[in-house]
Amino acid sequence: MKHAVTLIAVLVAMLSCVAASCAVPNEIVFWGDDREKPPADVEGFAPGVAPIQLDASLFFRIHTPAAGYTIAQREAIVLRRIVEAMASGTIAPVYVDSLRNRPTVYVGRYRLVTVYPADVAAAGAPSAYALAGKWADGVRKGLQVTAPSWCVGNGPCPVKLGGKTLFNLAGPADYPTVSARAGAVYAKLAEIRTNLDPAQVAITPNVDSLVITYMGYAVVTVTPADAKAAGTTLQALANQWVANLRALAATPATN
Repeated sequence: MKHAVTLIAVLVAMLSCVAASCAVPNEIVFWGDDREKPPADVEGFAPGVAPIQLDASLFFRIHTPAAGYTIAQREAIVLRRIVEAMASGTIAPVYVDSLRNRPTVYVGRYRLVTVYPADVAAAGAPSAYALAGKWADGVRKGLQVTAPSWCVGNGPCPVKLGGKTLFNLAGPADYPTVSARAGAVYAKLAEIRTNLDPAQVAITPNVDSLVITYMGYAVVTVTPADAKAAGTTLQALANQWVANLRALAATPATN
């Protein structure tokens, strides 16, 4: 009987993940569905905009309800998730992945916030991925300021889209932090993803590194540190990153 109950629990978990189109394996979600919404807005508190911030550090702003949640409820959800991610120990990299074909900001395995079409319209952003990248960058910068110093590391940072890791950045390269480097890469991906032509992805040598380009413009630089961390050669890693980027063309983008 015990084994049967365990099996049922596992199957329920698997089916719920399939139904939700889980992008990040073993993701951690607080207040993630209708059964566990935060309390309804109290009387007199129905903001037209919710600044997501800790202390004086503004991460981003939520301007609109979405997915059945009010602005105030979305604010409560995101703030709790930020606190939980900060309380987990060393803060994992901040990145954007796809959940139900919508860009979603993650802090490691912690789901933080999903960008909906209403958010894009309210912010006047060029695309959902562009806005998600902007929000993710605000979260990175905010955590650098507000999290305890021992929480924020500068280790490897994955760049993910469509549930897959495109690049693993081993260090900051020419940027102040590896998170800043990842933010710049996400910004480039947001610009090119909608009509990505695999034939336009190429490799250009640059001193002791290799630059992955799209239509002649740099997307990401493969450094010796990246290759060392991956346990391969610079050229082999560049070839893999090019293949990953070209494969992205087959993944639907959310605009």
